[in-house]
Amino acid sequence: MTSPNVGEGLESRRGLRGRGRRRCRTLLLSACGLPTRRESSVPAVRFPGASSRAFPGRSPKLLGLQRGGAAQRPGCSNLTAGEGLFLPRTGDKGMLGGSSDAGLATAAARGQVETVRQLLEAGADPNALNRFGRRPIQVMMMGSAQVAELLLLHGAEPNCADPATLTRPVHDAAREGFLDTLVVLHRAGARLDVCDAWGRLPVDLAEEQGHCDIARYLHAATGD
Repeated sequence: MTSPNVGEGLESRRGLRGRGRRRCRTLLLSACGLPTRRESSVPAVRFPGASSRAFPGRSPKLLGLQRGGAAQRPGCSNLTAGEGLFLPRTGDKGMLGGSSDAGLATAAARGQVETVRQLLEAGADPNALNRFGRRPIQVMMMGSAQVAELLLLHGAEPNCADPATLTRPVHDAAREGFLDTLVVLHRAGARLDVCDAWGRLPVDLAEEQGHCDIARYLHAATGD
């Protein structure tokens, strides 16, 4: 039968081993940049629609949510894990009203006339580059002459060329067959005598695609 002194020694050794494990765990979490149990001030994380179980004191990273990455659950494609909260990604500010310049290119590309109008009236730069180095007038929905008019009225440059292909908005409008947009661009000062990287004029693109009405307009406008 184990004496009381021996039992106390065993309990003491077990306690030391337990503290040693906790110490190693704390060091490992600190080395990985994760909050320890004592340091963590993250509130309980609850997922709407899931069970009511909370995870007090756990960081989103420990719950499998990469900090700064997309949360892997339905409805959170544009969300990132923060300190117990889901916050919009920085790149989506334009869609949520944070950066009007970023949102302008997106709204123009979608042909959202009223959104484009509101952003421009709020002071968005019509010549601001998006993350791909393109301006709103270069990525706009070519079938929306109203978007083109709004951008041009607020100072968009009609002759901006793609740095890789040298195509201009008039090339895109001619190729895609949007006469109304082409006329708006031309009246705003867009040149019709410029070639893309392959030596093609807007009229060449219109003829290649069989847009006879655009080809006639371009021939008349250039005096050919």
